This record gives sequence, C-alpha cells and structure tokens, in this order.
Amino acid sequence: MQSRCVFIFLFFLFSIAVGWVAHSTGQGVDADPVSKLLAEYRKLSLAGASEAERIAKYEGWRQMLTVATRDNPSSASKRQALLEVVRICNALGDRDQSLLLLEELMDDESISLWEHYDLQMQHAAVSRMRFLINHPTSEEVCAEVIKSYEKSNDILNSLLLNTSGAPIHTQSTVDGKIRELLPFDRLSEQKIINFERMGSTLIVFPNSVELSQSAKDYFQRARGSLAEWGTPRANLVGRGIDLEHLASNEALAAAFAGDMQDCEKALQFLDTLDGKRWATSFYVDDIAQRAFLAKGKDPRDFLIQWVEQNKDDERTCILVCRIADSFFRYAPPDYIDLVFPYLELLVDGKYAEPLMKIEAKGIAQGNSGNYAMVLSYIVLACRARGDIDKATQYNSRLLEMFPNYGGLTTSAKIDAITLAREKEARDYAEMFSKPQPRAVLLRFFLIAVGLSMCAYALYKMYRRRMEKLGK
Repeated sequence: MQSRCVFIFLFFLFSIAVGWVAHSTGQGVDADPVSKLLAEYRKLSLAGASEAERIAKYEGWRQMLTVATRDNPSSASKRQALLEVVRICNALGDRDQSLLLLEELMDDESISLWEHYDLQMQHAAVSRMRFLINHPTSEEVCAEVIKSYEKSNDILNSLLLNTSGAPIHTQSTVDGKIRELLPFDRLSEQKIINFERMGSTLIVFPNSVELSQSAKDYFQRARGSLAEWGTPRANLVGRGIDLEHLASNEALAAAFAGDMQDCEKALQFLDTLDGKRWATSFYVDDIAQRAFLAKGKDPRDFLIQWVEQNKDDERTCILVCRIADSFFRYAPPDYIDLVFPYLELLVDGKYAEPLMKIEAKGIAQGNSGNYAMVLSYIVLACRARGDIDKATQYNSRLLEMFPNYGGLTTSAKIDAITLAREKEARDYAEMFSKPQPRAVLLRFFLIAVGLSMCAYALYKMYRRRMEKLGK
C-alpha cells in the first residue's frame, strides 16, 4: 500500500513537470499568440492565387505578425516572426522596411556572431537590391550598400580569426535551422563574393573617377584572393565569379577611373588565362566602347598600343576595325594616309579572313556591319588618294556582297556613277596631257588640215584680186 502511494505521488510530480516543460517550450501554443499566428502563417498556400490576391494576403499577414510581435515582445517566437516579416517585405518590394527589421534583429545582443553574420549578409543583399532596383542613380544609396558589405566583411574577419577548418554545427536562434559550415573556405569565398558585389555596385557610375577607382580596388582584391587558391571554386563559379570576370571588370573600372596603367595590367593578366569564355580583344573592345566612345573620347591610341604590343587573337580584327573607324570619326591630320594600311589589312590582308569568319552569318545575309563599313571606308580612302581604279574595284565588291544594305548600298550605287564619270574625265584628260603616239599623229593631222584650209583661203583671195585687176 505504501509503495502504491509513493508511485501515485511520483506520477503526480512527473505530470506537473511535463506540463511545465510543455508550457515553457511553446507547446502550450495558446499561451503564446506569436507562436500560434506563426504556425498558421506557415500553413498559408497561395497556389493559384492572382497577383492582387497574393499581395493582399501578404499585406494582411505582414500587419498581423508585426502587431503580434509588438504586443508580445517577450515571445520566444518573436525573432522567427520578424524574420518572416522581412521575407514578406522583400516579396512585396518594401526593402526599406526589410532593412529596418534586419537592423532591429541585429541590435539584439543575445544573438551569436554567426547569427549576426547571417543577418548582416541578408542586410547587404537587400540593400544592394534596393539600390539597383529602386535608386540606381543615387550615390548616397550606393554608399549605404558599400557600408553594409563592409560590415559583413568585418564580421567575416572576426569569424576567420576564431575558426578552424573543422565543420561547425550551429543552430540559429533566428530561424531555428541547423547548418553545417566549413568555416575557413566558406567564409573566404563569401569575402570574395562581397568584394565582387561591392565592385559591381560601384562600377555603374562610369563618370565618377572616385567611385570607379574604388570599384577597381574591390575587383582587384577579389582577384588577388581568388588567385591565391589557384583552383576554381564551385560556389563562386555558380555565381559567375572567376578570374576572367574579376580581371575584365577590374580593367573596365580602371579605364573609367582613367588609370590606364592598372587597366593594362589587368588586361595582361587576363591574357594569360587559359580557357576564357571570350578572347582578350573582346574585353579591350568593350573598354574602347564604354570608357572612350561612350564618353566622346578617341580610343585610337589605346587600341593601337594594345594591337602593336600584344599577340593577335581571333578578335584582334575587330580592334583594327575600331581603329579604322576612329580615324574617320575624329579625322586627325593626314588621317587618310595613316588609316590606309589598316584598311588594307582588313580587306585583303591578315585580318580579312578572321573578320569574315566572325561576320560570316551577317555577310551571308548581306548585312555585315564591320566588313561593309571597312569596304566603304577603303572606297573613300582610295578616292581621296586619287586611285579611281581601286576605288571602283572595292565599290563593286561592296555592291556585290551587300546589294540591300540600306543607306550603305544606296551610297555605293551613287559612288558607282560618280566613279565612272571621274574615270571618263581622267581618261579624257590623260589623252590630251600625255604624248601618246596616236595623240601626236592626231595633232599633226589637225595642224595639216588647218594649214591646208588657210592656204586654200589665201589662194581664193589671190584669184579674186587678180580677176578684179584684169577687168
């Protein structure tokens, strides 16, 4: 009997303990409105909902979750609920509110450094999206993005100093998820990503020397860190970040900043890479168009120096086309004689075949841009040099290859007429200016006829006079 009473008493104590644990861990959902509301929200399904219905539901849940967390500040589910509100704000495009909530979550001193890292990374990503979509021309908003990423890197540096290469399991008190991390490699990769994101944010201001210089520095730091590893990283490649991407953007940012020395260094490094998606000349041409032509600057010296000092690749011919075009666009003194050797290389020289190969499809369709342009330029150059025969030859080739290329074809047809007239005039002038055998005989014949007519006229005058005297 005594043992039975002891058992009942122990069972009673156990029941009380179980109830207390259930209440303290949130199983007593009714006692925590935030937990209850969060559970209901996670059951939400928007399958088949229209855009207007989806927005209305998100707006409603955002308000309910926000009110619940404000009314119950001590709720164990407050952080999770606020993080869901952040996601709703992002879905609705309200990035300003999203950033405020993330800053509120980071102000909680009870979160770990890892959790602070997760939240700061989200803050940087949302801040960048806010800049690119909502304020793409604001240098002030751009500065906020850079500040957020710099804070992320500060946390990364702290983590890198206090981690080893062993995997770490950490449970976030924000969303409750357990993650397995490889600290050093993963954090180092993220640091490179952050550098790249800062560079690609700043490079959208090509007219700002200061911001372009900063962009170049971030791309340079990312490239240096990645080059130390020596092998591609899958997580970075998946984001389109590799040495080719970083070096090409570093060169472009340096050109925007007017730092042509660092631009050429980055291009030289790019030229050493194997297996590139694009030849180095592709990026050189991109710089010529965006850092020079788009700003009304002549890229000729930059292009000529690159072509003369570096080995040709499959797209060097495009750079030579750009050189020829810049001569005609900016027309420096004696430009016809300076540009002519480049035109000959493009039309009949070593760059003719690569250029026609690149533009084979356009040539077949009769609308190739660069090759047609070069032919029209060499026609102009030959006419300016007085070589009507070559001008006619190249103009005929232009009409044959591009019979329906809009204004260029119309201009070539007009040139065909004017060239024919110039050729006739030249031939006629040459006939009387040069001592040709036939021309000499013709002159003697004409002189003889003239003298004979004069003698005949004098004879007739003499006869008439004699007849008058005889009478």
